[in-house]
Amino acid sequence: MKEARATLRAAGIADPGRDARLLLASACGLSAEQLIAAGDAPVSDEEEARFAAFIARRVAREPVVRILGEAEFWGLSFLVRPEVLTPRPETEHAVEQALAFLGPARRGEPLVFADLGTGSGAIAVALLRELGQARCIAVDLSAAALELARENAARHGVDARFLPFQGDFRDLAQAVAPQSLTFIVSNPPYIESDVVATLMPEVECFDPRMALDGGEDGLTAYRAIAEVAPEFLKPGGALILEIGAGQADNVTALLKENGLSACSETVDLAGIVRVVSARKACDDSVADAAFACRNAKK
Repeated sequence: MKEARATLRAAGIADPGRDARLLLASACGLSAEQLIAAGDAPVSDEEEARFAAFIARRVAREPVVRILGEAEFWGLSFLVRPEVLTPRPETEHAVEQALAFLGPARRGEPLVFADLGTGSGAIAVALLRELGQARCIAVDLSAAALELARENAARHGVDARFLPFQGDFRDLAQAVAPQSLTFIVSNPPYIESDVVATLMPEVECFDPRMALDGGEDGLTAYRAIAEVAPEFLKPGGALILEIGAGQADNVTALLKENGLSACSETVDLAGIVRVVSARKACDDSVADAAFACRNAKK
């Protein structure tokens, strides 16, 4: 551990003690608690070699979760592979807003929602776990990502309600009927193309570019989603989008241009707008106003 910490510190790793501890526990097949309890128990040659290989990968700036092959999201463990974006804690805000839109009374309804750009399936699976009768149309361009998402859905017992669809957002008509979705949620690629190469190595070198690159202005995916969402949402249905820092005004404008209203913003603990939510108009103006009020500046 001392050698590993020193090696990681010399490589500029921000938290060498934490990373070394997690990697040693995994190399020895132990939980963090079991590692502490093991104390000075001997390490086998095989475990030592595995740990050394893990440290070498971390020195090369491969994220710990990718070395371990698992990441936690919404209190659940998800398999991660090179073909998908690693689930981020900030994406949990999108899950929170979907649940807030429904409210406790509607969580048992047999509704249908869509997760556009499902990746590892983290958002879809987290919501399916919370919504016991819901079904999710999980859309992704990558067949490999959908296969992994299926595995994660099965891992958490929701695979019967997880409905994968390979295609572009604009292909949604092949998977779902118009005006049939209670809500749509998405964490699309939103980084400007020329910024991707400047990201920290853990992101730029190990996350799939397709999941990062949002086009010249970072808004390409939002344009596509804003165009298709009104057709497939039920009246009063919600569109819930994770966004990049500073994109709230532009994304909100796109949504309004496409007929969505009652837009609201969700900020994280640092005061950064992480989620923009909008609603398809319904006959109940009071409900629209309540949606905007409930979600505004949370």
